[in-house]
Amino acid sequence: IKLHYGEEPIISGDKGSGTVFFEGCSLGCIFCQNYTISRGPTGSGMKMDSSSLADAYLKLQDDGANNINLVTMHFAPAVADSITIAKTRGLNIPVAINCSGYDLVSTLKLFDGLVDIYMPDMKYFSPKFSSGYSNAKDYFAVCCQAIDEMVRQTGDIVMGDDGLIKKGVIVRHLILPGGLFVVAIACVVNIFGDLLLIAVFKMNVAGAAIATIFAQAVSVLLSLLIIRKQDLHKPHEPVHANAGLPGQAQRATFQTDM
Repeated sequence: IKLHYGEEPIISGDKGSGTVFFEGCSLGCIFCQNYTISRGPTGSGMKMDSSSLADAYLKLQDDGANNINLVTMHFAPAVADSITIAKTRGLNIPVAINCSGYDLVSTLKLFDGLVDIYMPDMKYFSPKFSSGYSNAKDYFAVCCQAIDEMVRQTGDIVMGDDGLIKKGVIVRHLILPGGLFVVAIACVVNIFGDLLLIAVFKMNVAGAAIATIFAQAVSVLLSLLIIRKQDLHKPHEPVHANAGLPGQAQRATFQTDM
């Protein structure tokens, strides 16, 4: 639990984002930058119920946090309950959920009316990659439904006079080394198009514009062809809310630097 300055600038700002890192994760990404806490209990976290979590949010608010930033969603009922409690105790800064995007709509509905900002990843559209790197073959289908629900809850982006986001959804895309085939092809088409239309046919600015549009069209066409070949399954059971009533004191373990 700490003020974190490494998020997107419209989240962290100058004062920092009040971040709570929960241990564990619904995915098993082999490249996870938080692998020291995302693989399960480390023994260095703290056990807290919903009321204690609410107090932690209020402490972060008192410390000047721009927002409350909750990382991962696998303790959903307890976390939703903690937000409700914190708001009744005076929490008035935006609440953000920072997640993998691999979340059930039914889980997200627990946060309807409680969360102002969602920051999901959209890591893959290829089942081959999502299965190989995160053990989630249906990632893209699940993620699309999850992001639709997030947007439904938050509505359009709302920015404050301080340049920070107050409401909305920020989608983070993953670019894998070696996974830029379509971009590379489009770049080559654009370069040769420029040489042909400008140097040979002397079309100047118009030639550059035509080459760019054609390269973009090639990129879109290749992307659609690749997507059509993907075996996108209907979502099954990726992330479930923990069993138990939201009103019960549930235990949540997370990494702390306090």
